[in-house]
Amino acid sequence: MIIRFPRFLRRLRLSVRSLSRIAVATVLLTALACVGRQRTGPRPIDQNIVSADELEGTRQPTLFEAMRIVRPLWFTARNGGPGSILVYQDDQPVGGVGALRNMSVLSAARVIYMSPNEAQLRFGPRNGMRPAIVVESAR
Repeated sequence: MIIRFPRFLRRLRLSVRSLSRIAVATVLLTALACVGRQRTGPRPIDQNIVSADELEGTRQPTLFEAMRIVRPLWFTARNGGPGSILVYQDDQPVGGVGALRNMSVLSAARVIYMSPNEAQLRFGPRNGMRPAIVVESAR
């Protein structure tokens, strides 16, 4: 079998053996790149967003109880602790974490956790550099 290499490769004056190795390496790298892009299994869950389906799956009546099940780390001291987190419903402040006790699971389309920096950018100085939980209402 005779392999004809393009003229620009012949000008490099590489041996046929070297050119074959380059060709094989190129094919292997291309195959590996394609395999790396394939996704297997479910998409990873964004730990800062809770969907309505996930909330309803807890079978809890209030958002506070449901959130304690699906994202307990949101209420840890590392995230500011329950006393320092502000809750917003449709971008309106409603109070601290206790406000989640008055909200039904069925009333939320999704719930988003925001770090102090993210919350400060979105809500401005009224947030006071505290983490925030944003409840987007189901329409």
